[in-house]
Amino acid sequence: MPAALQDFGAEPVEISQVPEPAAVAALMALARRSVAMRHWEREHLPIHVSQLGFELFMTLPQLFTAGIRDRTGLLKQLYLMLPYSEKGVRLHLRRLEMTGWITVSKAGSDTRSTQVELSEAYWRLLGVYAAHRQLVDGSVEGVDGVDGY
Repeated sequence: MPAALQDFGAEPVEISQVPEPAAVAALMALARRSVAMRHWEREHLPIHVSQLGFELFMTLPQLFTAGIRDRTGLLKQLYLMLPYSEKGVRLHLRRLEMTGWITVSKAGSDTRSTQVELSEAYWRLLGVYAAHRQLVDGSVEGVDGVDGY
């Protein structure tokens, strides 16, 4: 069974079986919620409509909340964590920096070390995302207008 289906507790269905109407309705509701969430993400998150951008946007706060005191090693950890080329990650980081979502600066006297900080707007948008996600997971209707987004 694909890992994505395991996350939802889905059991494999053989082609010859006809799913129960309730199971079909549940899957259709899940599909509608997923599509609604992806549309919202594309419209409101600075992800440049890519999986890499989305994973970067969601991974950066995880590194900050993982108790990392020294932010200088953050980029190296990021390059190792994400399954994308360092060049691709750097491109998306540069976009986040140019649009003000993050600040990248040299750390101390060692010019090889780089420090990354997330903007207040980044943390606010992450909170709005979480609230919108809960709203979509609870209901497909009425998902617009969360905190002005």
